[in-house]
Amino acid sequence: MAARLSRLGADAAATTDTPATTAGTLAPPPASSSPPPPPPPPPVASALPPAPATLTEIKQLQPTARPNNPVAPAPATKTPGHRFKPLPDKLATRSLVLAVMGLMLFVFPLVSLLAAIGGLVSLRRIRRSDGALIGESTARWAILLGAIGVVVGGAAIGIFLAVGR
Repeated sequence: MAARLSRLGADAAATTDTPATTAGTLAPPPASSSPPPPPPPPPVASALPPAPATLTEIKQLQPTARPNNPVAPAPATKTPGHRFKPLPDKLATRSLVLAVMGLMLFVFPLVSLLAAIGGLVSLRRIRRSDGALIGESTARWAILLGAIGVVVGGAAIGIFLAVGR
């Protein structure tokens, strides 16, 4: 206990002329000769109006009721979620080029199959872009011509294999 009091500076206080009141506690410090601190400044008047005191004053503060026939809101139009000019989807254009090449090279239906798959992927991307991508008709043409190229190419390969025997 004495070690604790010495760390708190109690030894120095006990050696001065201030006696300890009880074991382990110190007497209050002597009164200082400095004047007490000044009182806080008075509160500043607020800019808010005084609170209503009566029920009639409270009723006067309530907002007026809305009319029964509000103005009809304007019909909602679907606007794209972007602020720039929509761009054509490059995959749709590439798929259309592959589809045309697949029709010209009908011996290779794999090219037409890639065109049809690319057209389907492009069409899905365009629909999910919320108007940021355009080229839906290009993608549809790529799907159609790619499917025709697969059918014609498959038939041509079948005929070549049948004739070659």
